Amino acid sequence: MKIEFFTLSAKHSAEVDAMIGVDLTACDSDRQLVMLQGTPINETLVQYGPFVMNTQNE
Repeated sequence: MKIEFFTLSAKHSAEVDAMIGVDLTACDSDRQLVMLQGTPINETLVQYGPFVMNTQNE
């Protein structure tokens, strides 16, 4: 089994395989984690400020 260790900087993301276990360790007590799971929708996404749409015109 291949074991990898890496550091994830603030405001960055990582994609993990949902079928593989993941151990997470915080470097201090002020860390927060948001973990999401979903099926890719294969749609174009455009972000403008806090809004996310499918095209710039929207």
